[in-house]
Amino acid sequence: MRQSRRSFDKNAYRAKLLFIGISISAGLTFFQNCAKVLSPSNRDSKITEVGPLQTTLAVEILSLTAPQAAHPPLNSPGGPIVYVVSANGSVSKKFYEMPQPSLPGSCQLSTVQKNQLQSYLQNSSICFYEAIVAPNTICTLSYSYPYFVVHSGGITYEFGKMTSGCGDTFELCEPERTNFKNFISNLRMDLDQNCP
Repeated sequence: MRQSRRSFDKNAYRAKLLFIGISISAGLTFFQNCAKVLSPSNRDSKITEVGPLQTTLAVEILSLTAPQAAHPPLNSPGGPIVYVVSANGSVSKKFYEMPQPSLPGSCQLSTVQKNQLQSYLQNSSICFYEAIVAPNTICTLSYSYPYFVVHSGGITYEFGKMTSGCGDTFELCEPERTNFKNFISNLRMDLDQNCP
């Protein structure tokens, strides 16, 4: 009698676990199908022009090795490596969270690179891209370091930085935005390879 009761208790326990598992799976499936998942790649944005770039200060370009994560890494000494480019094209290095260049190594932008960067900085406007979030929208959990940091008119703008799929960000206004991102991407690749 004891044996059969113990067997019955195990079977009842297994049946309960199975029922709970199926209920949770069904609930998650229903929830996911009713809500739109928003990430930086599939969102619509309200675009507001902030104004022209006004900078003669150093700009910062993050290394392509900058991690993308659900949150900023807590075990990093100061975040990813940043290339600080001065007005004359000289490049020094620092950690993202550090205010001053503190890492060994330096290099120089080529004349073409320096002139292209200065052209963007002198002939472009900054826009604020605000995510349009509809009801029943789930925002993805993600953290994106900025790819470019500029100080303009006493304000620091971090281009491309997002803390979720519904995050807002600053970028150059179109039509320069796409070309500028491509230029910075190539420049980051060059700095990662050639700036020791």
